[in-house]
Amino acid sequence: MNLKDLYNKGKEAIKRTGYGSFEVDARVLLLHSVGISAEHFYAHATEYIPSKAQIDEYENLIRKRVARTPVAYITGKREFMGIEFTVNRSVLIPRPATEILVEKALEVLEAGGWLTPQVADIGCGSGNIALSLAYYNPYVHVTATDVSSDSLDVARLNLDRISKRCPEKKIGARIELVPGSLYEPFRGKFEGSFSMIVSNPPYVTQEEWEALMDGVRIFEPKGALCPPGEPEEFYRKIVADAILYLQDDGFLVLEIGSGQGDVVKGIFEKLGYKDIFLIRDLEGFDRVVGGRYEHLG
Repeated sequence: MNLKDLYNKGKEAIKRTGYGSFEVDARVLLLHSVGISAEHFYAHATEYIPSKAQIDEYENLIRKRVARTPVAYITGKREFMGIEFTVNRSVLIPRPATEILVEKALEVLEAGGWLTPQVADIGCGSGNIALSLAYYNPYVHVTATDVSSDSLDVARLNLDRISKRCPEKKIGARIELVPGSLYEPFRGKFEGSFSMIVSNPPYVTQEEWEALMDGVRIFEPKGALCPPGEPEEFYRKIVADAILYLQDDGFLVLEIGSGQGDVVKGIFEKLGYKDIFLIRDLEGFDRVVGGRYEHLG
């Protein structure tokens, strides 16, 4: 059995479960289990003869995928913004849709004129947003919070690994990870401090959660997907409380669920934010809302 034969076997097994991503999933798991690059696979798939240990490892990973375990949790990693992040079941798997939030945040920071912008990331999970901002903007400083100590452990792993891999970026000196819910860690010392606050908060309703794919509903942390109470009330709290911690003309940038754009945009408007924007993803779904707060007087 050559590498291509092994790949085809895994592909067909995953395909029978109904996953539309069966080709990508089978290839990612094969590269991970055999320890080769995609380029090597494409160039040598028919001549590479895997060992029994490699075959056993691959078949074990395929069984996990057939049992609905997300690929990122099987391999323990996920690429986001061109950066590899460690993930486990303590954190939400970073999605391509969240890259829209990061790209917009980077655009606003670039245009804002802050010499050393101070950013807060609320509910940082794996640290993918905070680390991406620091990776691509050499001046930004990020204070990232999460209520889950297990999530912060994952974020620290990513901070340490990326800092060591890219020492010239001095990311370790520009990111602080602190425990606490929402703005709780900032009380009494960070009022009026942040050029920007970003967050990918829980925004899935209980009804939506029950209809999610098994791989998401069974394996990913529910607390990172569903807020306590209704999403609208959770957004209202995040947007209202941000005012206390934003600098004059500071920005709040939030990821939202599809179809939540008008509601969240309305919250920004009622609370007096300016230059409000709503960004949709490539499929036309609402994805990011943000705005600037101007402290009068």
